[in-house]
Amino acid sequence: MSAPFFLILHLISMAGLVSSMTIILLFPYPQKWASMALGMLSISLFVSGIGMVHANGYSMGASWISAKMMIWLILAGLTPVVAKRFPTQKKRFFVASLLLVCLAIGLAVVKP
Repeated sequence: MSAPFFLILHLISMAGLVSSMTIILLFPYPQKWASMALGMLSISLFVSGIGMVHANGYSMGASWISAKMMIWLILAGLTPVVAKRFPTQKKRFFVASLLLVCLAIGLAVVKP
């Protein structure tokens, strides 16, 4: 498949992931479908990201790719945990997660 296909899939997955994180963290009652969407979209984000790496000829050993993968793994893994176990910290984690999303986008643009 082509690089533009993976880019579009990656952007749609990222938008959906951030939307489902917002619903999980800011809604007062748990939304089961948002947690399921978070899981499916995180897998889609990972697969499309790997597809973009290979389609564009980047090396998986690049530090910016490793940093982006760690950011997305942290966000996808910690969002449900914070929402369930630490409900008083949901708004703080939401702000921190938005900063991490901005960092991941910056890494993709700059490619240090």
